[in-house]
Amino acid sequence: MRTLFGPIALGLIFVTGLFWGFPHYKVWQQGLAGQASLERAKQDRQIAVQEAEARLESAKLDAQAEIKRAEGSAQANEILANSLGKPNVDKYLQLRYIGMLENSRSVTREIIYVPGGNTPALPSTEAGRAVFPPTSGMVPSTQ
Repeated sequence: MRTLFGPIALGLIFVTGLFWGFPHYKVWQQGLAGQASLERAKQDRQIAVQEAEARLESAKLDAQAEIKRAEGSAQANEILANSLGKPNVDKYLQLRYIGMLENSRSVTREIIYVPGGNTPALPSTEAGRAVFPPTSGMVPSTQ
């Protein structure tokens, strides 16, 4: 009988240790998981802040580039106005505007309104004239 008492006592101590130690282990493990989650959240927040700062910097640089382009265009227009005179500049800018519209013209019929100086914008109906196939011998009217 004496020989069985030692292993049984050892088994009871082991089981008691498991009952006591396992809940403490789970609490410790959850604490580590919480710390890891907190660190992950901090990293995610830092990444979001850095991305926002990068977008802000990009927007600032885009704005500066747009300002420089506008300044260059204004200087070019001023030089053009000084060299050609005001009436000729308006006609030249209208010609450039028509050229830009012709380059971006689609296949469909378009009416192009050319901005004028003191005159209201008049449609240029010849630009982008559509070609209609004959249908039942009738020709489409031009209005």
